[in-house]
Amino acid sequence: MGYRWPQDFDRMIRNFFEPTSIAVVGATEGPGYGGRMVDNLVDGGFTGKVFPVNPKRAEVRGIPCVPSISEIDGPVDLAAIVIPAPAVMEAVEQCARKGIRSIVIISAGFLERDGDAGARRQGDLQRFASENGLYICGPNCLGIANLKDNVQVNSTPAIFKDLPGVGPIGVVSQSGATAFGPILCKARDRGVGLKYIVSTGNEAGLEATDFIRFMLEDPEIRVVISFIEGFKNGDKLKAVADLALARRKPVVLMKMGRSEAGGRAALTHTASIAGSFQVYDGFFRQKGFVRVDDYDELCEVAKAFAKGRFPKGNRIGIISHSGGICTFLTDACDTAGFEVPPLSPETTTRIDEILKGFGGCQNPLDLTGATRGPHFPEILDRVLHDPNVDSTILMTRGDRGFAEKVIAADRTSEKPFLFTWTHSEFDSNGLPALRTSDVPTFISPVKCVKALQHLRTYHQKLIGAQPPGASPFSDARLDEIRAELDTRRGSALPEGESRKILSLLSLPFCPSECCLSVEDAKQCAQRFGYPVVLKMDSAQILHKTECNGVILDIRSEGDLTSGYEKLTATCKTFETPVSLNGIMVQKMVIGGIELLLGTNNDPVLGPTLMLGWGGIYVEALGMSAIRVCPITPHDADEMIREIPGLVKILGGTRGGPPLDRKALCELMVRVSHLAHALGDRAASMDFNPIRVLPEGQGVMVLDCRIVAGSPPAVPSRGNKERI
Repeated sequence: MGYRWPQDFDRMIRNFFEPTSIAVVGATEGPGYGGRMVDNLVDGGFTGKVFPVNPKRAEVRGIPCVPSISEIDGPVDLAAIVIPAPAVMEAVEQCARKGIRSIVIISAGFLERDGDAGARRQGDLQRFASENGLYICGPNCLGIANLKDNVQVNSTPAIFKDLPGVGPIGVVSQSGATAFGPILCKARDRGVGLKYIVSTGNEAGLEATDFIRFMLEDPEIRVVISFIEGFKNGDKLKAVADLALARRKPVVLMKMGRSEAGGRAALTHTASIAGSFQVYDGFFRQKGFVRVDDYDELCEVAKAFAKGRFPKGNRIGIISHSGGICTFLTDACDTAGFEVPPLSPETTTRIDEILKGFGGCQNPLDLTGATRGPHFPEILDRVLHDPNVDSTILMTRGDRGFAEKVIAADRTSEKPFLFTWTHSEFDSNGLPALRTSDVPTFISPVKCVKALQHLRTYHQKLIGAQPPGASPFSDARLDEIRAELDTRRGSALPEGESRKILSLLSLPFCPSECCLSVEDAKQCAQRFGYPVVLKMDSAQILHKTECNGVILDIRSEGDLTSGYEKLTATCKTFETPVSLNGIMVQKMVIGGIELLLGTNNDPVLGPTLMLGWGGIYVEALGMSAIRVCPITPHDADEMIREIPGLVKILGGTRGGPPLDRKALCELMVRVSHLAHALGDRAASMDFNPIRVLPEGQGVMVLDCRIVAGSPPAVPSRGNKERI
């Protein structure tokens, strides 16, 4: 069952954006945080009541001050706290007594710094908020803005003086300086209209996912921009991702913490655990989140999505005044997986008539001076509506009159149309007109093509999105496995025991048996048929090949006897004593390719599935795809496509037969359901390698290993999370 928000969530979180009365605790005058908060409210056009709270002042900006929250006359929707950290807890307690349940805490000095003292402050704050039903944004944040209704509950210097226009995009950032700095400025410079801006800081109460959910439910919001360092509640994140797909509203985000140093910076900045970047990246792909790499992309891609036009195919029409630019764009489109096809005969004939030999009439269109000619609007219109074109990129420059013609043409089309500017970024004529229009406008042609790629990928996700199916395993069988793993908490199980536990589920294991003597091994080999494989079976041996613990292609009893004796003797030579459960005898499978299928229990997102090259190559090649469990057949197919070369190899190479891709997808889905059902009882499961056989012959699991999860932690009293 997914995450469920409290019944009063929508009403209480709306107080942050549409308050009729605000108490500013720590209100003052001047350049400090408390002064800037009052200035932004008063000068920013807030029409509700402002209650300055400061025992040292009689008034602030001509508004009477009260010494404490309890002395405010009348109800208060929202409190903004801007005082030193040691005094915050008392102010929050006063808010609770006054009945103020929505609170923004700008103050720093909590988990992000001040060591144990800061951690204790944040812990006390979280417990009190949970016990009293408070909704807290922060601490260590810059606040909130509702640009449409002139609500500036933030301490950004003079924010009201130079804002972007109002539009259908919301911003949620854990970093306040990022939200009210580069994101706001890039949005203003690129004509990206915003409605909401939120910085969540340390997230002692409300998290980024809570505010994203609020924006997804707002009918005026089409896209949510997010700058994220780490997530705390995986169930919330999954619920928000599912909601975004259901509402068909893209979440365009930057995720920090890709490097180890970046993860440490996130922890010290907003006390966020960055988590595995690859796991999050796989989850974003799985759920249709659009991850970008910098602030420019964040705003430009969001504007392209806000238009609501998606390519129905991968065919691109390219127009420019330059042959070199046409060639560059064509190469960029080809690299991104797009096609630059011939235009329809009707379009080509008419453009040829217009150009009269001066410029190219085929895609990509090198129009030379015709981009400034009287017939350019007709040429552009014909390309935009050509049946062989799914999207169009125009890369050129022009004055305001030219820009207005481009904008007018865009209004007649339902297909994606993107513009790339080829002149100075400081142009004060045509470029501002384009940027303030609905036409997605770029400076970098590569980022323009990437944006189109994001539009196409997201549209494919909308088409292919499907909920995971029912578990293929019976509850009774799963309960037996859960009970067995509960007795093995914290243990690494060797191959023999792992196979025995999972044998209840009819997974496609290759025939094998753990033997305690050479005679047992001979009998097994006779039953399986030669050739066979011999392997050490020990919980202490993680990689058998690295310690000479595997012998392949044994074809006779004599080879089996010598191999068995060699493995048992090798085991005795290890510097660290190893407990050997026996020698595994396994039927040797020939043909196909080896892959790794594994699961891992992520601390935030829970069980995840990984597919990669198997056997001894998994760590050396480092190419893998990850999704959160359980997955769908569509997810499985996407994972296969993410691994370079795998689709081609599965299709058959160098005269070889095609391999059983369908069976591989089915096994991936089954293993993902298994991991989801076991939860934290299985810290990880490795099926390495699995062998994908020729089409119709299925998949074989050649080796497996389970690491049981740690014993569940005993919850401490008074630390229950409410929001």
